[in-house]
Amino acid sequence: MRPWLVIGMLVVVGAGCSSTTAPSATTTWNYQASELSSGQVTCTFGAAMSLSDTTGMFTGGYENAYLSCSTPGGASSTLVSGTLNSGSFSGTSVSFEFGFTDEANSGEISATMQQFTNSGSITHNTMQGTATLHATIGGQPYVLTGPWQATLQ
Repeated sequence: MRPWLVIGMLVVVGAGCSSTTAPSATTTWNYQASELSSGQVTCTFGAAMSLSDTTGMFTGGYENAYLSCSTPGGASSTLVSGTLNSGSFSGTSVSFEFGFTDEANSGEISATMQQFTNSGSITHNTMQGTATLHATIGGQPYVLTGPWQATLQ
């Protein structure tokens, strides 16, 4: 058998083998929600998010994010780290939730985040939409909503 024929057959056989699992990619996004409001309280949240996705679903995490709030009773400044939960892409729609594993308060009053959901759309290198934050700030429960945006680094 001719050597070039054997090599050609190996290339064709090798090309037919492929994985059925889509490869995952890890990306970093700069998240900003600077106008979260309940009417009485305003907050800003910012984080560098690391996302790992596989075909429509994603997980991830963030470290040293900040939550700064202003209330009639004082100001709060909190460093937060955690996970991204329930992340999904469908067409141009995106949704996810911030999970909290560590919070450190350094303001006049404390802030504790209970639930932080995000939904919206994704186009090219930008995600944007509406965020809803359930938090206890200065001992009072609040539900804050506002726009958010994340850009690919």
